[in-house]
Amino acid sequence: MLEELFGKQKRSKSTHVIVTIIVDGVVTKIGLEYYTIYSSRFRKGGYVIVDKFPKMGNLCVKEESSFFHSLFKLRKKLEKENILMCVWGAKKSVWPSGMEADMGGGFSALDRDADGHVSKFILEEINSNEAISTSEQYEYIFKSEI
Repeated sequence: MLEELFGKQKRSKSTHVIVTIIVDGVVTKIGLEYYTIYSSRFRKGGYVIVDKFPKMGNLCVKEESSFFHSLFKLRKKLEKENILMCVWGAKKSVWPSGMEADMGGGFSALDRDADGHVSKFILEEINSNEAISTSEQYEYIFKSEI
C-alpha cells in the first residue's frame, strides 16, 4: 500500500564482500551483499544483508536497529544449518557500543576484552577458531542466555 502511494523506498548502493564460513567443520567462502534502506516520513529504514550461499538460496535479512543486528539475525539463521561465520561481528567479546550502533549504524563493533579501544568493521575476517555461535556471544556479553 505505501509503495503504491509513495513509490519504492530508496536505498544505498549495494556493497559485495566475500566472507569465510564454517559449514559442518569445513572452512569455505561465500558472497554477501549489504545495503541501507533509507527512512522516510512514513516508513522506517533498515540495514539489509543478503547471503549468496547456494545451500541457503538468497537469504535476506533486514533489521531496523543496526547493521550489526542484521548480521546477528543472519548468523542465527545460518546456525540452524550448522554454519558459522568467521567475521569480526562473530567474535566472542565483540559487540557495538551504543554510539557505534546508533550513530554509526552498527558497521563497526568494539572488542570489549582488548586493551584500549579496538573497533573494526564487523565483516572483517577472523580466524576460524575465534568464530562462535550467537547464543555464546550473547551470553558472554550480557552474562545471560538468549
